[in-house]
Amino acid sequence: MPRELPDGCAREIAVSSRLNSFSAQPQGYDWKYGPRDPRDMLHRAESVKGLHYVSLNYPEHFPQPIEKEMTKAVLDSKLKVSTINLRYSSRFSLGAFTHPDSAVRQQALQVTCLAIDKCAELQGTDVVIWPGCDGFDYPFQMDYAAAWQWETEGVAQAADYAAGRGIRLSIEYKPCEPRKYSLLGNFGLTLAAVQELNRENLGITCDFCHMLIARESPAQSVGLALSKDKLFGLHLNDGYGQEDDGLPIGTVNLFATLEVLKLLQNANFKGFLYFDTFPVNEDPVEECSANLLRLNQLMRFAQRIDTQALRRNIQSQEGLKAQQHILSQLFCEEER
Repeated sequence: MPRELPDGCAREIAVSSRLNSFSAQPQGYDWKYGPRDPRDMLHRAESVKGLHYVSLNYPEHFPQPIEKEMTKAVLDSKLKVSTINLRYSSRFSLGAFTHPDSAVRQQALQVTCLAIDKCAELQGTDVVIWPGCDGFDYPFQMDYAAAWQWETEGVAQAADYAAGRGIRLSIEYKPCEPRKYSLLGNFGLTLAAVQELNRENLGITCDFCHMLIARESPAQSVGLALSKDKLFGLHLNDGYGQEDDGLPIGTVNLFATLEVLKLLQNANFKGFLYFDTFPVNEDPVEECSANLLRLNQLMRFAQRIDTQALRRNIQSQEGLKAQQHILSQLFCEEER
């Protein structure tokens, strides 16, 4: 069983931001250790008012020369760890859990277990596997049934190891990139794997942009994950559905974002929301602050929506009436 989330997160939604967002606009920051050093990025994240959690990558943010120093910096930080995210190195470019060489698959499991250990050391609760390298690029390249078996065996072993450390494990799916096709490339395939493995501490992390790329309705995927009690986390961002744009939340798909947030409220979701955005021309501290402000505004608005009236429209599948119900509260009605 996973241990209780820290600082009341088991009682309410907690908001985190990924550390890599704070590497943007390096020319606008006085780096102590060097541009894009994770210790400096952590210090930069600490300056965001209202941010209490940070999401780190392993082993990316813990390179051997500074692993001890980075670990101490995180433990001493005012930001608590929400998740550790797996980032498999180039040696796994042909696959981590689906590599054709069993020895390499074992190495991938070892890296995953080290990430779980690091999460426990940093007093986090969740490790997220992004199996981006587990997939294929060409027809006739992969034995799909064998790859599925290797993938689920690796995830099962990692989940069992995580359970022994009091850590939850979740899978963040994405249709493609870096592989042309990911083995766990959509919500349905990922839920099938999670249900097949049937581990209490194993769930799904949905990413708004990834769902758009997969041509999914974000609310449908999030709603189904909630109904199965398998939504462990949600990456909030936005985009146009063709690439992993990582724009600030609600900037493109405002209605779709609002629907997701309303579902979270209705389900009394207890867990982490993450800002997984990619500022380029924006100051990352200002961008994170804007995300926090936008999220708070949308959550307050979602709370004001008359749930009973909306449910009547949904039960009769009257989409236009449901949207008009939202619009009439989102905007001031014109005088007649």
